[in-house]
Amino acid sequence: HLLVVSLFSYLLMRLFDGRISLRQPLRKAVLEYSGISPAIIAGPTAQQTERFVITYISRQGWGRRMLRQADHEKLVEELYNLRDRYDYEVNVVSMDKLSRLEQLQLAARTTVMLGVHGNGLTHLLWMRPNPRSTVIEMVYPGGFATDYEFTTRALGMRHYGVWDNV
Repeated sequence: HLLVVSLFSYLLMRLFDGRISLRQPLRKAVLEYSGISPAIIAGPTAQQTERFVITYISRQGWGRRMLRQADHEKLVEELYNLRDRYDYEVNVVSMDKLSRLEQLQLAARTTVMLGVHGNGLTHLLWMRPNPRSTVIEMVYPGGFATDYEFTTRALGMRHYGVWDNV
């Protein structure tokens, strides 16, 4: 997956000059083929208010590149506090536990995706870029990679990296 993401990032940055206009038809075609509802693909109309959807892709059961358990628990607690305070939708998921369709449906609705650097963040490709679309990538101590940052920014979304404190 990493090679595919890196190649996709490179193509977007170099060939498409960071414009998302060429990506949207591809995103729409893949999501439609997967059976995703047209309403989820298109997002809210101008008259509708979009509900903020935060998706934390957890790696806690993987055995490597995980948050310290206490930090994971505090993060989940704070995400649920945001849910309760602002009525955000909060999803704490292990993508490998979801079907492909469920993964695509969730990513297509996500406003903020966060997780430790790993294949789960590849789902940022299916997020709908808008001014609030954000990816927060936590990089494990001793590791550093920019592939998800390049991809996120090339798709017109914000990327924040947290390094060496997970």
